[in-house]
Amino acid sequence: MLRLDIHLLTGAFRAASVAARDEPEWPPHPDRIFSALVCAWAEQGCDPEGEAALRWLEALDAPVLDASDARPRDVAPVFVPPNDVGALPELRTRRERFFPAMVPDEPVVRFWWKATESETARHVGALDRIARAVSYLGHSSSLVAMRFLQEPGTPNPRFVPGRPAACRLRLPWPGRLDELLEGHATGRGHGWRPEPGPATAYRDLHKAAVDPAVSPFGRRWIVLRYRDAAVPALEAFVPVAEAMRGAVLAHADEPVPAVLSGHGAEDPAHLAIVPLANAGFAHSDGRLFGLALVLPAEHDGLADPVRLALERAVGRFLDAGGQLRLGRFGSFRLEHDPAPERASLRPGRYLRTARRFASVTPLVLPRHMKKGRDDPASQVALACRQQGLPGPAEIEAGPHPYLPGTSFAHRRAKDDRAGRGWIVRAAFGTRSLVHARIRFDGPVRGPLLLGAGRHFGLGLMLPLGEEG
Repeated sequence: MLRLDIHLLTGAFRAASVAARDEPEWPPHPDRIFSALVCAWAEQGCDPEGEAALRWLEALDAPVLDASDARPRDVAPVFVPPNDVGALPELRTRRERFFPAMVPDEPVVRFWWKATESETARHVGALDRIARAVSYLGHSSSLVAMRFLQEPGTPNPRFVPGRPAACRLRLPWPGRLDELLEGHATGRGHGWRPEPGPATAYRDLHKAAVDPAVSPFGRRWIVLRYRDAAVPALEAFVPVAEAMRGAVLAHADEPVPAVLSGHGAEDPAHLAIVPLANAGFAHSDGRLFGLALVLPAEHDGLADPVRLALERAVGRFLDAGGQLRLGRFGSFRLEHDPAPERASLRPGRYLRTARRFASVTPLVLPRHMKKGRDDPASQVALACRQQGLPGPAEIEAGPHPYLPGTSFAHRRAKDDRAGRGWIVRAAFGTRSLVHARIRFDGPVRGPLLLGAGRHFGLGLMLPLGEEG
């Protein structure tokens, strides 16, 4: 094993997160360490032995590490002039900067890389000479002493690659040294910063793994895509779902299972039909590309009788032309897409495990709101509990969308012929529509379909990354 010890000489680590410059980084990221090693090697004269050692190090698998708990130090903004080359002093206006820091319980961080004994013996000397020349890591006031050594046996790390993720660390990769050398040689402008390395999830072995809460809806979706260019708007998906449900029932074996018809089916789930739209991406336009049929999780088995009955019904519908007739909305043809290439059609977007979710389609609140006693957030929490999920720790709810590609949660009036607002079923009465963004204390595994309209495509939630 190759081991690296990093001693924080001031008892603190000063480095800003790549994602947010006012947030501290902890533990130190291997890609940051590699950049510091390259800088020290270059200052020593770029000897060939050191180059070979760095190329070997960048190609090793992700390391494991040991780092103690740390607390952030209070940070005050500092106004400093920018490093603009050639600018007159009077034009270099001061800008706000932060210098975040973490204070660990133990001012030592250790990394281990898995490598053969012979390879480690060949390169550890050169790496140690480079490491001894590194005087700081992160900010120039974050003084360190670093040592590489060869360690036999098995390490006892705290953080290892895997999930559930306690943190995400940026790693170097084969070719990182060349990228850093090229960037330095070409200049790329004063103050050039390298692109951050790929991030890998690390789990904390000191904390017990938390099993995710599980939605009652299944993960084996049947995906159907539109064959026609002209398709309904996302806001008009409820009539599409009603027509698709009617097509399934028309082609299903008799007697139709209650899980497919919804008649007599026990809550919280029966067959749901959800939209697959261009929503949630940076430049989404809300265009509807298809739909998916979603059974309760207990019917996810490939040989499950209800699943087989649904597949037979869908097969007969497609053999008959796969045409949905939606009255004044026209008719549309569908085809099966078992392995979608288009990102908007991939069910995996909705099946991820996350703590944060946002609505693609608005929720129909499960109850009528009582004036002075109810609010949308409490109703969203109720919708989660109705499906056996924990109550969210944070809830934002209102008419405005939280994702690109969807629109305000306004119900379409009966006499509105201009196509504004969402179409809902008459059975929902006057219950309100809201968009929601929620955060759970623990992980929750998708798919999440919330609210009274969940079986007709409303209340479809998209898992969000921890960062946005």
